[in-house]
Amino acid sequence: MLRFRPKEDLVIVPVSLHSHASNVPTLTGPNFSEWSEHIQFTLGVLDLDMALLVEKPADITDESSEEQVFNFN
Repeated sequence: MLRFRPKEDLVIVPVSLHSHASNVPTLTGPNFSEWSEHIQFTLGVLDLDMALLVEKPADITDESSEEQVFNFN
């Protein structure tokens, strides 16, 4: 049996790019692993991590299909 909580129990947490970006350390070189983890998490929370998950499409050539051209743009 499902029970719903009253609205008084709900916690609304505002999410903004600034609040997430302010927690990302400055990249100094030796801290790459920590920096990369923060970047991936922040982009994932903001649903902006597609560029990290999808391979770059092949370069367009004269033999490219319409679908390949569409995916490249």
